[in-house]
Amino acid sequence: MKQSLPNLAIYKDLQDYVPQYGDFVMWAGWFTTWVGVVCNYDVRTEELAIIFSGVPFVLFTLSEDEQKQETRRVSIDKVKNSTKGVWAVNRYEPKENATVWYI
Repeated sequence: MKQSLPNLAIYKDLQDYVPQYGDFVMWAGWFTTWVGVVCNYDVRTEELAIIFSGVPFVLFTLSEDEQKQETRRVSIDKVKNSTKGVWAVNRYEPKENATVWYI
């Protein structure tokens, strides 16, 4: 008897992403990967403020001063229009009662 398993991941197109405070962000380059959390989105300038770190443990244990030092501003267009696989955003979507990846 074949058992039906839940989806491994639910995902949406990164083009549909609208930033929210607390979104978990991953950036992947050729030799490194960074993780971050969205801490602000300026609708006027269309810039995301993201606190970045190399590993989640460090990211989530940064002091307030360290968070300010590690905050980078990134254009939402840069995120949405980058090569597939460079950016990924994860958030809990209450409407879907699921964690959704924007990739």
